[in-house]
Amino acid sequence: MKALLLTNHLINYAGSEIQILEVYNLLKNKNFDVHVFANITGAPIIDQFSKSDILSSLDGISPADYHLIWSQHSLFARLFKQPFEDFSTLIFSVHLSPFEMLELSSLAYMTLIGAYFIANSPETADKLSEFGIDRKSIHISYNCSPSDFCCPSPKEILPLKKIVIVSNHPPKEVQAAAKLLQRRYNVNLIGDKNPQLVTPEILHEFDCIISIGKTVQYALLANKAVYCYDHFGGPGYLNNDNYTDAQYNNFSGRGFGKKTAKKIVREVIYGYEAENNFVKEIRDKSIYQLELFFDRLLFLPPQIIDVTLQKIIHKSYPVEEKIAVFYRGKQKFSAKSIKYKKQRNILTFLLLLLLFINLWALMN
Repeated sequence: MKALLLTNHLINYAGSEIQILEVYNLLKNKNFDVHVFANITGAPIIDQFSKSDILSSLDGISPADYHLIWSQHSLFARLFKQPFEDFSTLIFSVHLSPFEMLELSSLAYMTLIGAYFIANSPETADKLSEFGIDRKSIHISYNCSPSDFCCPSPKEILPLKKIVIVSNHPPKEVQAAAKLLQRRYNVNLIGDKNPQLVTPEILHEFDCIISIGKTVQYALLANKAVYCYDHFGGPGYLNNDNYTDAQYNNFSGRGFGKKTAKKIVREVIYGYEAENNFVKEIRDKSIYQLELFFDRLLFLPPQIIDVTLQKIIHKSYPVEEKIAVFYRGKQKFSAKSIKYKKQRNILTFLLLLLLFINLWALMN
């Protein structure tokens, strides 16, 4: 069995990159022959992959050679520089955000070929539905994580001693709260200037985790106290009043207000015991296990891509290639000027808008 994983960038220990890495490891464990391609790659995360599994180019790569194609961004059409004979394969259009244009721009042709849509949260699933995607084609992953993080609930609640903040963009109030907490506790930071892959072994060292996104799922599986907060704000410790809303937004912190550093400190200290009790009470944590989610996906029937569909997909090839060229150029030219940043944002917007308009035109 062969699988092809596509994503725009593989550089940092961040959302879409961690997703690809975890899917890659899962499929390798299932004895798949896995190939990975990204428009731009770099350290540190690229070192987590076998060099022989990383494709340097999509030229000459035939989608017909793969049993499964996992596409996170606007790369899928670049497999169709020329049409092939009819073939069938499992195709997943993966969406890790309700507002990222790179993930929305391929909706038209993915819908046309009957791809399965993977949404990381109910919020993302609702956004896909607003764009006309059939709910039956959408599979909510709940940003599931490797079962290696699963750990039985401790018989007794250990005293709060060690805290870790996992964030690539800690807001000022979290940084200030960390300094205050350091007066009484051992506080560590993972991410930002200290990039590090979060593993079950590392998570096991701490009593409380301050983070958002996938690290929250890690903590829930590990039965660790997790304070959900970052640059979007957040609910803080999870409880019966906020859990459903926090889960809906992928534990991103969206939908909740900002807090002061002093309030964060008070809540982290005095809500610790209650959070431990709440995490133990969550019944169905199996929705956060990647292996269980993938076992269901692998039983889905494959898509049949005939030459007619391939020719339609091919129409999006030029624009997706331009996006790739832009990102590769962006990686080589790391200018710091405000002027360049404005030009970069405008170009990104125009490219993606052009792609979006072009693809939806295919449906009409």
